[in-house]
Amino acid sequence: MESATGGFKQVLGSGASSTVYKGVLGERSGGNVAVKVLDKLPERDGHDVREFATEVKIIGGTNHKNLVKLVGYCNEGQHRLLVYEFMSNGSLADSLFGGGAFPRPNWYTRTQIAYSVARGLVYLHDECSTQIIHCDIKPQNILLDEGMIARISDFGLSKLMKADQTRTTTAIRGTKGYLAPEWFRNVPVTAKVDVHSFGIVLLELVCCRKNFLLDFDKEEEMVLVDWAYDCYSRGKLYKLVEKDVEAMEDLKKVERFVKVALWCIQEDPSLRPGMKKVVHMLEGAVPVSEPPDRSGWAMRWNTQAIQPPNICTSVRGLFGGGACGVNSYCHMESGREENAASPSCKCPPRYVFMDPSDESKGCMKNFASHDCRAESNGSGDDQFDIMEIPSTNWPDFFYDQLESQTEGMCRQACLSDCLCDVAIFFGGFCWKKRMPLTNGRMEEGASVKALIKVGRSNSSSLAYPRKKDESSLKLTGGLLIGSSVFLNLLLLSTTLLFFSWWRRNNKRGQLHPTSSVNLLSFSYSQLESATGGFKEVLGRGASATVYKGILQNVGETITIAVKKMDKLWGVEEGEDDNREFTTEVKVIAGTNHKNLVKLVGVCSEGKNHLLVYEYMSNGSLASLLFKADPRPNWYTRAQIAISVARGLVYLHEECSTQIIHCDIKPQNILLDESLTAKISDFGLAKLLKVEQTRTMTAIRGTKGYVAPEWFRNMAITTKVDVYSFGVVLLELVCCRRGFEMEGYEEEEMVLVDWAHECYGDRMVGRLVEKDEEAMKDLVKVERFVKIGLWCVQEDPCLRPEMKKVVHMLEGAVEVSVPPSPASYINTV
Repeated sequence: MESATGGFKQVLGSGASSTVYKGVLGERSGGNVAVKVLDKLPERDGHDVREFATEVKIIGGTNHKNLVKLVGYCNEGQHRLLVYEFMSNGSLADSLFGGGAFPRPNWYTRTQIAYSVARGLVYLHDECSTQIIHCDIKPQNILLDEGMIARISDFGLSKLMKADQTRTTTAIRGTKGYLAPEWFRNVPVTAKVDVHSFGIVLLELVCCRKNFLLDFDKEEEMVLVDWAYDCYSRGKLYKLVEKDVEAMEDLKKVERFVKVALWCIQEDPSLRPGMKKVVHMLEGAVPVSEPPDRSGWAMRWNTQAIQPPNICTSVRGLFGGGACGVNSYCHMESGREENAASPSCKCPPRYVFMDPSDESKGCMKNFASHDCRAESNGSGDDQFDIMEIPSTNWPDFFYDQLESQTEGMCRQACLSDCLCDVAIFFGGFCWKKRMPLTNGRMEEGASVKALIKVGRSNSSSLAYPRKKDESSLKLTGGLLIGSSVFLNLLLLSTTLLFFSWWRRNNKRGQLHPTSSVNLLSFSYSQLESATGGFKEVLGRGASATVYKGILQNVGETITIAVKKMDKLWGVEEGEDDNREFTTEVKVIAGTNHKNLVKLVGVCSEGKNHLLVYEYMSNGSLASLLFKADPRPNWYTRAQIAISVARGLVYLHEECSTQIIHCDIKPQNILLDESLTAKISDFGLAKLLKVEQTRTMTAIRGTKGYVAPEWFRNMAITTKVDVYSFGVVLLELVCCRRGFEMEGYEEEEMVLVDWAHECYGDRMVGRLVEKDEEAMKDLVKVERFVKIGLWCVQEDPCLRPEMKKVVHMLEGAVEVSVPPSPASYINTV
């Protein structure tokens, strides 16, 4: 590193505890790099050691086109260095506020930067396998590459969160002027601190100026957030951009961006939108409502910000979840109004917290649900009771409304209805509701009453988690074996070559690639012990067997799936694999998204070659959809569809190297203990360079899910995955395979054709007529069917991109009437 930087001569920037230098490595190692040297590192300086370890751990495990890529690191004695890809256009601060070293970006470029930063934060908050709060979003930490694409950098202050966490308690982190107010209060910190910081940056992007400037002639313009609100409220937004001709011609978008920013800087974190909604609002996919007046602001300089007197009721109306998690209700206990940021979350009777250590996650039943498929449900009186919670309501969503009811009639109506979980009684009205319940709150003195259906203790037991049968677990193992043995073997080979190289260099204190940070190396004896001598087989393939294993790690038990290769084809000792193909395998192994199955580690000892994956306890979507009893309910299937779609968006558009999966099907979609969908089996995947949109390749995929262009000597694009997803989406809606001969009439055998016929006849209910929950949600069923029909269009140009598919599935954009697809039978 000393040689690469010419003795650490050219300084790119410096901070409180580090300096960044420009360096040059050989072309094979990446060319120009930015080398970050931690300045202060005495032998026992715990803070800097932690900061270094945090940054390596976080960035080494992320992969997104809007995050700066960590190329390598050096850890030698007291020297700690991080090596990043070089960003030729410096930081956003240099461009927006600099003295001319970089040209000030035009309005269009600034809007693209805003989108990019927002998408990077969505990945950190919602899509990375480990949730990350950045904690220090500011223009200095947003870098720009040669194409002016924004990338978030400097993760040294970041806070990691487990996938099921929503908040954490930590010391103050960040930079003055961008800090959210909750840092200074004794309240848990959530991802909303980044939303607040992004709001400040967004206003700076709009106006091309810093948030606070003392040298302004007019006092009212010194504080940007106050000035922006004044201009917005007085209908004079043009004053923010009056020197920018391009922005002046686009005042509608300027107004939208300013309104989004004003929502982001609200004093109450619960009023700030999540970054996913921020992206939708910035893109114009959803409307932006009027932001509250200044009393809700975090950045008041002249007066004390005013918090809502009751956060339980103030949160409703903007976002669906409310102050507490699903199936719980928020209660401001007597004397708590002065600290409205810390409401009390409670569970209904006979419900328990999903995680006792974090009440904000919500509640679940501690008894078995009313079974609608039982031959004789009766009235429910012998199995269930009604318990009441006074002054309590879940105001969102009901499936049935009864009028002129007494409380007793309302109780009996819920007891006798197998779909009813809760009835809300108020003023002679009875509203029946199903799980999940959202926006729950108790309002002291209110005459509304919640009637909760609970199982009687002598006839009920905990309904979840559901365990999979042995055949389903074996099927999960079969999926890990994959359909492309050759590529999996080469993945292993490449990883083994890397570890051999890494171990040699590690002994000399050299620069280390970051792959080793998150990919573990196991000994054969460790995995032999973990699998109990390779006893429990989950699945077998032509050249590999998958076993269930248990790892013990500092008192923690981790279940894994171990793929043991029977033989390693195509690699001789000392052989150097084709560099291009090795790069492809390395990139696929480096993906990181909560909806992709994760490769945990590897083992190579002599002739023993093993891959270790995270274990998916609920098997595959195919086993759940086509074999399980009971099959997943409509709500769960809808969530699975959205999860798979988000995973594909990441592969197609957000991963640093674009990836076409090529084999999307229910067998390659695995489900964890929470029934979260994860895409698996990248054995057939094809990589695209960032500037590529299509590629030529041999036929890949599975009969019935293969797009027609595979057979027509056409260039292959990400639209082949869109086609496959369309088939899977229709299967999710209907709980059946795309082609089935037994048990169906002739016109129903081909699902795509039948779905189009039902939609054309305005009879989509026929597709789900045996599913009571779906029959009560036919608007969403129709939307999903229309999306599925768009995805399976014969012409790839007519199929939507996966990002638009996600927007349509979520209801953020309207779905137009689809044309008739080509007969699906041609691809079966």
